Amino acid sequence: MSSEKYEIRRSGRRRTTMGIVREAGRLVVLVPDRLTARQERELIPGFVSRFLEQESNRRPPAADAALTARATELFTRYLAEPGATVPQLTVTWSARQRQRWGSCTTATGEIRLRTGCSRCRTGWPTMC
Repeated sequence: MSSEKYEIRRSGRRRTTMGIVREAGRLVVLVPDRLTARQERELIPGFVSRFLEQESNRRPPAADAALTARATELFTRYLAEPGATVPQLTVTWSARQRQRWGSCTTATGEIRLRTGCSRCRTGWPTMC
């Protein structure tokens, strides 16, 4: 049984499949209207558990603040001139990138890293 609360929403248009979405931080399980109470008790807890497990695997382990601190440290160590001020940097994970490791906007100092990179070995991202 999953520990997270969820809402069950029935649909007359949904015929055979179930689905799960997050709405305002809550889990909403979408089920066919003809699903019986017994089927609901048997199927939904395992379905929610699998979804939460997959979701936890997709979430990046490091917070954006930790990435930004790491980027600032690496900039200071490898790129900054002695005595120069460090520019404002922000580093975030991006789920939208499918073909690139990352991208940046030099005007704002924003760096976006592909969420798939979060599963790389410990110590990544690094420049050495």
